[in-house]
Amino acid sequence: MKATQPERTPKARRRAPRRKTVSYATNTKMRAAFLAGMAKSGREIANDIGVADAQKVRAMLRAHGITLMRDAGTMELIMVRVPRPVALAVTKLADKADMLPEDFAARAITKMVVEEPVILMNLLSDEAPE
Repeated sequence: MKATQPERTPKARRRAPRRKTVSYATNTKMRAAFLAGMAKSGREIANDIGVADAQKVRAMLRAHGITLMRDAGTMELIMVRVPRPVALAVTKLADKADMLPEDFAARAITKMVVEEPVILMNLLSDEAPE
């Protein structure tokens, strides 16, 4: 008598391997979002929250609808306190130049510090109390 072999069913389709997902604690996500709002780069945020890969931080932030304000190494955020009349004057001049106040201030600083530092130093030395 011939041995019967069990019927072979078509092989089940293999599932694609699942990506390993990393779950971050709520306080870590909040800290990352706060740092993104402070214009930190992905690498800076990763270092701060203790994650090895900046790309994972960017992906986590994107998943929550948060985009980074700058790329690593391109821009820095400088927060400066100025009297309200000065801020209003910057805004007024920016409007005349058809620019955003922050772009106007950045351009003015760049012009004075990088392109014409001698003029800036002369202006500052004239104001120094004697």
